Amino acid sequence: MMFDIAGSRIRSGEVRALAVTGASWHQDIPEVQTMAEVGLPAMTSTSGTGLMGPAGTPRDVVVLPNGMLNELIKVPDVQSKMKALGLMPAGGTPEEFGAWANEQRQKWIRVVKQAGIQSTN
Repeated sequence: MMFDIAGSRIRSGEVRALAVTGASWHQDIPEVQTMAEVGLPAMTSTSGTGLMGPAGTPRDVVVLPNGMLNELIKVPDVQSKMKALGLMPAGGTPEEFGAWANEQRQKWIRVVKQAGIQSTN
């Protein structure tokens, strides 16, 4: 299961965390081990948010909003609001995001194939 806003509930004792699925400890709940640390390294998974556009979008059209977003997430008020939602603000280049998105796509294609999951449509 994925809980993006579980940190406050874990800290209050309302929810007991068994592990986080990220590759490293979560900033809000550093006392909770990762899945790899509890012996399940194949269970590592992260989520992310980004903007995408059609292939072939001119570079200047891609770079401008990317730079604006990178600056926006440096604003302390924006960072605190994102962190309150359980998000870990991180900027980067379009290439870095593209590489991460492609890596995630390939990973989940493998998972679906290995599990024999098929569409019902």
